[in-house]
Amino acid sequence: MTEPCSDLRVIEVAGSPAGAYAGRLLAACGAEVLRIEPPGGDPWREIGERWRGVGAEYAYLNLGKRAARLRPSEDGGHTQILELVDRGLADVVIESSAPGPLEPLIDGADAPHAVLLRISPFGLEAGAREAWRETGPSRSNEFTDDAWSGHTFLNGGADREPIVRPGLHAHCQAGAHAAIGGLAALLARPRIGRGQTVDVSHVEGLAAMHQYTTVMWTQARHVLPRVGNTQGGPWHPIGVYRCKDGYVFLAMPSWEMVRPFLLAAGLDAVAEDGRFVRDVDRAHHRLEFDRAIEPWLMAHTMAEIIELGVRARVPIGPIHDALSVLEDPHFRARDFFVPIDGAEGPLVPRGPFVLDGKAPALSSDDAIVGPAPLLDDAPAPSSPAASLGEDDGALDHGPLQGVRVLDLTRVWAGPLATRILGDLGADVIKVEAAWSRGPATRPARDGALSHLFPEDEVGERPFNRSAAFNKMNRNKRSLTLELNDPEAKRLFERLVEQSDVVCDNFSPRVMPKLGLAADRLREVNPRVVAVAMPGFGHSGPYRDRLAYGPLIEASMGLTSHIGYRDGPPCRSGVAWPDPVTALHTVVGTLAMLYRRSRSPEGAGGTVETPMVEATATTFGDSILTAQLRGAAEPRRGNRHSRRAPQGCYPCRGEERWIAISVEDDRQWRALCGLAGLEASLASMSLEQRQTEEDRIDDLLTDWTRDQERGSLVESLHRVGVTAAPVADGRDLAENQFLEARRFWAEVDHPEVGRRRYPGLPIRLSATPPTYRRGAPCLGEHNREVLVEVLGFDDARVDELEHAGILRDTPPAGATGRGVKRD
Repeated sequence: MTEPCSDLRVIEVAGSPAGAYAGRLLAACGAEVLRIEPPGGDPWREIGERWRGVGAEYAYLNLGKRAARLRPSEDGGHTQILELVDRGLADVVIESSAPGPLEPLIDGADAPHAVLLRISPFGLEAGAREAWRETGPSRSNEFTDDAWSGHTFLNGGADREPIVRPGLHAHCQAGAHAAIGGLAALLARPRIGRGQTVDVSHVEGLAAMHQYTTVMWTQARHVLPRVGNTQGGPWHPIGVYRCKDGYVFLAMPSWEMVRPFLLAAGLDAVAEDGRFVRDVDRAHHRLEFDRAIEPWLMAHTMAEIIELGVRARVPIGPIHDALSVLEDPHFRARDFFVPIDGAEGPLVPRGPFVLDGKAPALSSDDAIVGPAPLLDDAPAPSSPAASLGEDDGALDHGPLQGVRVLDLTRVWAGPLATRILGDLGADVIKVEAAWSRGPATRPARDGALSHLFPEDEVGERPFNRSAAFNKMNRNKRSLTLELNDPEAKRLFERLVEQSDVVCDNFSPRVMPKLGLAADRLREVNPRVVAVAMPGFGHSGPYRDRLAYGPLIEASMGLTSHIGYRDGPPCRSGVAWPDPVTALHTVVGTLAMLYRRSRSPEGAGGTVETPMVEATATTFGDSILTAQLRGAAEPRRGNRHSRRAPQGCYPCRGEERWIAISVEDDRQWRALCGLAGLEASLASMSLEQRQTEEDRIDDLLTDWTRDQERGSLVESLHRVGVTAAPVADGRDLAENQFLEARRFWAEVDHPEVGRRRYPGLPIRLSATPPTYRRGAPCLGEHNREVLVEVLGFDDARVDELEHAGILRDTPPAGATGRGVKRD
């Protein structure tokens, strides 16, 4: 297989981990990435646990690249980098900065043919910067990124301070968003005759990665609360539970899963308790349910509970840490962890996706083992940059205009991936079973219990009113086909003939059982890109296990590292693997579309993005660090190994918290002065502050407790201390920065009216995303799609409707997971 982006040349100017991750993803797609470092070398090489003299973060995020150092110059390297661009050695230039703002070296006038990726905490878009400048911060690190964006608020116990999700996740999502923008811009370049700028903000990207947080406020004026080690909303149980020998993860959000578990465990009395049968009722009585199953869990080991889950076909999994995950038999069977040096070095994730059955090739090369050669001495790229095509007119819907996607996905990860393609201009046809959105009617109280319907009103047609569904499915058309039906399958295959991408997130058994495995799709249309998003992949011992985002997070090691220093592992407040998988799926899909656009035969291909592998790829630096240390990092709460103090502190009002992260001695002295702390504290070193961090936290808590949060954040910014409000859903909806970035997408819907949802946080200067239509009503476009795409006449569509092949309401007994037969 030709690597999808083998003719792409990328220059990555050393900056933040976000820029490095964008470069690593492009390298995983086959691009040749040249990392340009300062004349004295990149200081990042010296940070953290070392492998062959290089810090773990640097080593992991720069796999598969070459590196070169700039020669000293008065212009910061602008001329040297521009010479590379002028010589046609760069299709893409990546520039990034964090925690400080980005000052780009290269602009569009310098390189009109190149795609310029710019990544920073608050972005570069002029209007947003002007609106933000008076009161906004000049810097943000990954700790405050999470606080600004509403994620920290959701992590931890309801009776304690919020806690951060540790690691480089803010950087990795920003890098993935940038890679998406870059590949989309490259697909547009031959059609518009030029490159363009792609601007990505860490904070905006994170704010777009919520499932319910924003819509619960914008639709029902409800703040999604922090609920501890469980799932907010009407789904239970999904969380960490104590067992005989430690902890186990249960992920059973529906009665169809809870009931088999209870019966297999011999908990018949619990299964017969009316409080627990309906999902929204069980969530309302979550404490009572947990008390009812606790004695059984404490009498069984993690292995015994997981084995019962396998027998009952319900999602239960281990809680690994960054070291124990390496021993998991599933990862071993898939050869997912590979030596960093290709030989006998420590193990790292091989990459987030498998393209045409081939995992990304890792090569440490000279980007890791330094020092990097001077730029003039570095080897030239192996082939010239890709040529620029002729302009064929504007793309008024976005860079993917003309691409058709058949969307078979459900819930979050899959619908988000296909929605991103739709926001970028693709024609997305959501092919859904009429039962997939749940029952035709719901009790009125479901609205007030779930807060997922506009104004908490379920309405007469609740299947068209869910804010969660409508958020994930804009820019799509709905066609109802039950693919188990032979006629519906024939219609679907005819649509495949006219499409570019088919995307599913079923378990690996489903598509082959339907007779629609990737090889069949490629037989029907050799140009199609068949995209699959299984939980654990298409091979390995966990292949057929059911997967939910929180269970995936526990299985790949992250959950173990979230939590208070004196407490158990704690799951993220959002199902983090879902949006992470969506982003990486889009990267892989765009890479395959790029390859198809460059190949004479125009062949499609396959993309496999297992949720567990995509998420583990963003955690690879921690997995490498654990091996180099010989132990996994302990749970730190909000603390950090290189910053102190760092924490979330209470402010005046209910659930009003401020995140403060002191990055160096200067910031510490400034904080001491502002807080009026005793003069002797101001001279403390980092090590001394870490020794006294409990005492410092108490002093800061006393100082912040009675202060208005917004004013305090501004005061800290004025003296140069990194700080942020710990935002909740309402704060996000009222955030001036997001408003200035045009973060919100306002779309019309025939049954809920004009509503606001998070937009796509990728700013493309020439072919921006567009929000052309709201989410579809069930079967809204049955006739339109069959007439427009397949050329049917109205009489033929009428026949299909009469036969029940096409529907616009759920059948009797629809549950959202099938049809319940009496």
